[in-house]
Amino acid sequence: MSDTVIRADRVVGASHAGLRLRKYLVTVWRQIVGSKENARQSIKRGEVLVNGQVAEETRILLENDRVELNFDKQIDQLRRLQGIEVEIMHQDADMAIAWKPPGMTQQQFVQLMRFKSPEAELIWLPYVVPKPASGLLIVAKTQAKKEEIIAKYQQSAIRLGFTVICHGLVPDDFLDIVRAHTDGNAAPLSSADTETGIPSPTNDADRPNSTQLHPPPKKRQRTSKSDSKESDNEDDEGDEGDEGDEGEEAANDGGRRALRLDDLSVQCVTRSNNADYLSTLALASHSPLSSVTIRHCFLRAGHPIIGNSAATRPLKTHKDKGLYMSLTSLTIDELTITHAEPDKFDFLRQREQRFWQRAYEKRLALVQQSGKVLDDDDDLEWVQNSYGKEPIAYILGEKMFHGHRFVIDRTCLIPRPSSETLVDAAVAWLETREIAKPRILDLGTGCGNLLLSILAAVPSATGFGVDISQGAVQVAEANRDRLLTSSCAKEEAAPVAPTVSRAQFLVKGMAQVTVADDLGGIAVDVLVCNPPYLDKAVIERKHHMGKQQRLALGFEPDEALYAGDRGYAWYRTIHTHAHQWVQKDGCVILECGKGMMDTIREIWADWRVVRAIQDNQGWDRCLVVQKMTQ
Repeated sequence: MSDTVIRADRVVGASHAGLRLRKYLVTVWRQIVGSKENARQSIKRGEVLVNGQVAEETRILLENDRVELNFDKQIDQLRRLQGIEVEIMHQDADMAIAWKPPGMTQQQFVQLMRFKSPEAELIWLPYVVPKPASGLLIVAKTQAKKEEIIAKYQQSAIRLGFTVICHGLVPDDFLDIVRAHTDGNAAPLSSADTETGIPSPTNDADRPNSTQLHPPPKKRQRTSKSDSKESDNEDDEGDEGDEGDEGEEAANDGGRRALRLDDLSVQCVTRSNNADYLSTLALASHSPLSSVTIRHCFLRAGHPIIGNSAATRPLKTHKDKGLYMSLTSLTIDELTITHAEPDKFDFLRQREQRFWQRAYEKRLALVQQSGKVLDDDDDLEWVQNSYGKEPIAYILGEKMFHGHRFVIDRTCLIPRPSSETLVDAAVAWLETREIAKPRILDLGTGCGNLLLSILAAVPSATGFGVDISQGAVQVAEANRDRLLTSSCAKEEAAPVAPTVSRAQFLVKGMAQVTVADDLGGIAVDVLVCNPPYLDKAVIERKHHMGKQQRLALGFEPDEALYAGDRGYAWYRTIHTHAHQWVQKDGCVILECGKGMMDTIREIWADWRVVRAIQDNQGWDRCLVVQKMTQ
């Protein structure tokens, strides 16, 4: 029996009796057949026997039936290859130049070329284009051509051109900067990072006119460590570490790959909310090829190429979209072949530019609403180039929240639209209760946006705002004096309590609040809190998080953002004390971070969950729990 055939047999048990044959194959031997269609084709080819007889796919199996499978992998692979088209840019009797699409491994490409060129003496590639990338590949089809290409490859006689998109606006002297990072400064690369095909990782056995498929190559062990993201990426250079039949690498340079970059030109520049700028570059290089060296040098120069491979950096909005580095031109002898950049390159640029334009128009509207006059081009540039700088809310000194304009500064967190769900939840709760003078407690009040928005909506209510920051409390008091006075003036109903007595602000840690000392000896009806819930360690290792987002967080006070215990520390602290602060049948309304709702529910399991509310983006954002009667 051919070594491409996988054989298995099994007696049908009671749990599988009554299944049709095709469903049985997929249920029991999915790791072999892979899919329903593969199972159907295998049955059609007569590879499946029931009790020693060829069976139909609709055969209903009985208990104790014996099913035998003789699944031919080679036939299945050939069938799949028939449906794959390969773009051949040039072809003669000795050589072909073809375009490898992203997502195809080098081994798969060789199998495909072998299938498309059964007359070839061999299929051999001098270099590797990584799986996540696309690019032009030279294919030698005869032994003589292979030896000729090896000589040209080693003599740097093959010219190679790349199109790449990298982070940032590259300076005019960027080529010199990149080269500087290879002149004795580049760390030695592991054998897994080499990309030469000399020896080729996909050398074919010299079997003329053979359509024999190659077994998967044996992986070479990596000799360098990478961070968890890179080591978990199955697309990362998975086909570059295989030995061919030539033995030692002909272009060996002691493990340090030189940067063979002859020229660099900027094709276009795109604005981006995630990287401020994106630069599309044309690179002129020559053999021997080492695209991984180019990526490392770009990374060290501060302008990493977009991707998820080693020495690249993804965009937050374009994770898992492959590598934005493509080998789009090559010259060998008098033959020059060029290919257009992949469609995804232009899609990325248009998308980033469109989103940046929306954000710019939003910033511009905020500036205009604040009353600031843009006098000249410098003012307009200030709005355009806010990337990585102080958030515009801090610059303007104000932020709209729940229909009110709040004064803010860097002592307090910038109010988020998603936090408006807490105000809506508190107002809705109070509307269902007959409480003459409801009392509210806002922990971590910041600029007072939660408490003051609730009091503005419920004129009979009073409240307390607590924050550990003296500066934040001063900002909250300023907002109280302005907002509650104006909201009271609009009311035509019975007069309400004076502004100061309606909202009192305390400088104190949340865990130190007591009913006797701080709440006038009476527990409150509603406790609202947007506690710190970011895990700083997680934020710092999130490669996919937008750089602008990380920079913006750096302007806000850490004590308002980050919490221990994976972000849950303050939820536990508030839970410990809430039964003292809240009246019987009162409620606690908490803002929850993304993906944290289930654990927060567990922390508050001894309180009754009233409702969970989603924000405008569909995230579980607000949890309302009620104190159970003892």
